[in-house]
Amino acid sequence: MNRTIKRLSGPGGALLSATANIAVVLTLLVLATPTTVMSIILLAPTLMVYAVDTSPGKTQTRAVVLFGMAASCSAFDVLWHAGQSVETAFAIAMEFRRLSVGWAAQAGAWLLAQILPVLVELTLETDAARKIAALERRKEELTVEWT
Repeated sequence: MNRTIKRLSGPGGALLSATANIAVVLTLLVLATPTTVMSIILLAPTLMVYAVDTSPGKTQTRAVVLFGMAASCSAFDVLWHAGQSVETAFAIAMEFRRLSVGWAAQAGAWLLAQILPVLVELTLETDAARKIAALERRKEELTVEWT
């Protein structure tokens, strides 16, 4: 096993991982300030979901960030081709259409992440109940046939 992986999975690994995450965020903030500013504005719902997501693996957060990034790609493209300045980033991010599409996509992803597990469980339970009923009928048929 790699020493780095061993170190992250052992005692103090969570602190080391958190420190690495903070270092990445600070690097982005310093080196790519306009992109970071626009990311914070357009992906604000993702940050909120990340804060409240208690599921193992942060599955809801992953769904929301994927939809948010997909909806924000055009905004980042415009920023990177229009010259990277904080003023441009604010102007692009605060356009009503971009902001509403991005946030609506993230809200839809959160809603899907809430509803789909329930629908899948309901479907599986219904299928199992149907199979149990068929087996019970077959059991009754065999009982009548053999008695």
